[in-house]
Parts: sequence; C-alpha cells; structure tokens
Amino acid sequence: MVDGLRTFAGSPWEPGDLNTMVAGASLYELDVDYVGRRRSGQMTARQREVRLKRALDLDKPPRGGGRDLP
Repeated sequence: MVDGLRTFAGSPWEPGDLNTMVAGASLYELDVDYVGRRRSGQMTARQREVRLKRALDLDKPPRGGGRDLP
C-alpha cells in the first residue's frame, strides 16, 4: 500500500509530499520519502514575485520537480 501526504516544511512557501510505502497485512513500514515541491495555485503578482525571489535565494526545486526522470 502506498499513501502520500502533502504538507509544509516550515511555511506555506515550502510545500512537499511525504510518501509512505507500507506492507499490506503486517503494516510494516517499507519506505518513507520526502519530495520538495514548488508553491502552486493561484497567486497575486506580489506573491509570484516573492516565490521567484525565494526560488533564486534558496535554490528551490524546479517546476515539475519530484517527477521520475526517464
């Protein structure tokens, strides 16, 4: 069984996915993985400016980050 949780790491400007893999009947935890994401959704012009500045200052994940590469 695989389940995920979208959460924030410190602030709403730092979203991420916490993915967990659990063995069915035993509920034994097989793997936990954290993937940083870019802030998304509808934003004002000022919020877009803040996101861009934070991305440049903090080296945030690129758009589409977290996807498996071929």
